[in-house]
Amino acid sequence: MDNSKISRKEACEILSISTETAKKWIKLNKLKMNDDKTFDKEYIENLAVEIKNNNHLKSRRNKKLKDNIELYNGYINSYKNRESVKELVMRYENKQLSDNELRLILVHFAKQLFNKTNNSNSQTFEVLISDFLKNSAFENINIENIILDFVPYEDTLGFIYLSLSALNNRKKNGMYFTPSRITNRIINNLSDSVNLKEKSICDICCGSGNFLLALSRKGIFFYNIYGIDIDDICVSIARINMFLNNPSLTTEQLYSHLICKDALVNHNNKFDIIIGNPPWGFEYNKEYIKELKKTYTVAKNKGFESYDLFIEKGINLLNDNGYLAYFLPESVMNVKSHLTVRNLILNNMSFKFVDYFGKTLKVANCSVISLCLQKCNSSKTKDCRIITNNGPFAITESRSITPECFNLNITDYEYNILEKINNIKKPVYLKNNAIFAVGIITGDNKKYIIGEHLPDTQPIVKGTDIDKYVINEPNNFIYFDKSSFQQTAPLEVYRSDEKLIYKYISDKPVFAYDNKRMLPLNSCNALIPQLDSLDIKYILAILNSSVAEFYFKKKFNSIKMLKSHIEALPIPVPATKTQSEIVNLVDEIISNPNKTLCIQNKLNGIISDLYGVKL
Repeated sequence: MDNSKISRKEACEILSISTETAKKWIKLNKLKMNDDKTFDKEYIENLAVEIKNNNHLKSRRNKKLKDNIELYNGYINSYKNRESVKELVMRYENKQLSDNELRLILVHFAKQLFNKTNNSNSQTFEVLISDFLKNSAFENINIENIILDFVPYEDTLGFIYLSLSALNNRKKNGMYFTPSRITNRIINNLSDSVNLKEKSICDICCGSGNFLLALSRKGIFFYNIYGIDIDDICVSIARINMFLNNPSLTTEQLYSHLICKDALVNHNNKFDIIIGNPPWGFEYNKEYIKELKKTYTVAKNKGFESYDLFIEKGINLLNDNGYLAYFLPESVMNVKSHLTVRNLILNNMSFKFVDYFGKTLKVANCSVISLCLQKCNSSKTKDCRIITNNGPFAITESRSITPECFNLNITDYEYNILEKINNIKKPVYLKNNAIFAVGIITGDNKKYIIGEHLPDTQPIVKGTDIDKYVINEPNNFIYFDKSSFQQTAPLEVYRSDEKLIYKYISDKPVFAYDNKRMLPLNSCNALIPQLDSLDIKYILAILNSSVAEFYFKKKFNSIKMLKSHIEALPIPVPATKTQSEIVNLVDEIISNPNKTLCIQNKLNGIISDLYGVKL
């Protein structure tokens, strides 16, 4: 045998794989075999190095399939079609697909689905296919024996596009899919508020048309449905999808209702309903942003979000009393960077329903909502329907709502408790009455922080070291060189004789007392209250109380303990005797942490009485 060629057995030994694995890799074109059933030795050796260094075939395959395919499984319901698309992706796992190849693959499956619909209107279909291909040159694509079922109103072609685009790192900036169960839920919630059959409805970022298909499933006639998207492949898929489910549609109807263009700059037609899932995190170039600033209020904000633009555009495209229903990150309701768009909402819209889904999207690590608004002269919350994991309810009383935070996921009972907290007599606030300091940001924790106490190191407090009231013995130590760190507060703050240290990433308040002048890492922050006549330990008890926990959760619903949230909490000024009692109880916890739970229950009762609430 030629020295440059080796047998399958020898190749398997070099690659450290079984003969069965080799057989599968050959079948999937992941392993190249010569016509004489041998392998080029240099090729196998290079592949072995790549596997060792990058885990190229083993972990990449498994991780890609898991991260890029299973993430999208909720997009369609058909198990068979999901498995078929998974097989398709496996075949192209190690290949960068060209636009030409992607179009050919999608057209192949579009024809397969068309043949299963018994649709006799082949003339319209051929026009759609010819336009989709755009004179693509024929290529040998590896899709034999992959069979799809036609499932009415499911965006199977869009599922293929999402999966292949993600696998080949071609996913469009800001493209997040909407699972079919969520799409249908949004449509059903919307139909409870308005008669959809009598309204013109447009998705101005329609993608491959999953919302439009859901509307068709609901019985909405196509002449009332419109879709716009900047991605021409998506729009072509949307046209084919709508045609496969509505065989009587003409090319004129499909092309006049489903349009490829940038809705932000090229569309001004009005509609009764705007619906969809606008792009998240789309990165616009400087010239485009310059143009957007001429038209959009939100574009004037540094670091604005793409979905803020589509909210503003949607509001502008609505007829009077029209409805906007979007699938969005929950951050639009409470994060400071979206303050401008919340102002626009308050000035132009009333709330109809908010559905809190939580972290339902694996592809986006954030909580999500569907938000429905109605265009009107004054903002209203009364009769807004709220859906949470704890069940649905309606807001039955008018609420005062500010652009700082749309905290609508609380019942009327909870809202009334918040109002009592906000309206205590003569409160004081930490705003302008405290020093806040970030923990040390080293810029390189591996370089500066170690797990043992050496002569040149000092203890440093992490968020995990903090419990309510007390700091546990730190297990980390820092080479303290303030001039080398990325960011620090003034040293005198860290070395203050008394301060509070609190967890920064936390969905509930966890504040501890420090009189040992300890250094905090950036997973926790420091706070020095400066309120006359109020003891720091009294402030500590207030911040750790069940009242504060309720306030932060229901008003801000954040996983971060932000300075602005802490500053917003009204703090009652107690009688001297009451304050002394609270401080003594805090001292008891600090001196004997084992009694924390029992004593804190007593503190919660006293502090609840100060606020006039029962929790």
